[in-house]
Amino acid sequence: METLNDRIRLARKHFSLSQKDFADQLGLSQRSISWSEQSGNNVPDSTIKSICMAFSISEQWLRDGTGPMQSQSNSFDLTQYVLDRDGDPLELEIIKAYLTLPKDIRQAVLDHFRQCLSSSPSSPAPAQSVEELEEEYKKRHSASASTTTSNASSTTTDGKAAGDQ
Repeated sequence: METLNDRIRLARKHFSLSQKDFADQLGLSQRSISWSEQSGNNVPDSTIKSICMAFSISEQWLRDGTGPMQSQSNSFDLTQYVLDRDGDPLELEIIKAYLTLPKDIRQAVLDHFRQCLSSSPSSPAPAQSVEELEEEYKKRHSASASTTTSNASSTTTDGKAAGDQ
């Protein structure tokens, strides 16, 4: 029958760690891990709790050998969350990039979106037909083109006038 000491050794080997590496991750000495793995030695409660917290090991399993070795994680996997919602890799990278921004810049981005969303109408505008969208595009494009032509003409006129003097 496995003892607590055997389960500590089993847990360490499960993670493919030497006694020194295991101890380093726990903030303990290699000697204390060696002691904890030797049958019949009492393992301090603080060591048991440290092992469980550091390696997500079930305390129940470590103490008495019942239940699964790995405790259920309370962690959140962003990648899995995005994929479960049919997110694509670009969306995931955008979210990750946003979260790497300094807090003050993230706050500015949030403020910007709050302002944009609060000033937008509560009900969406009725959808425009393709013809209406084309007409709007033509108006904007022709207005933009005439402004560019107008600016170019006045520059040319100003340039000639300056050259004539």
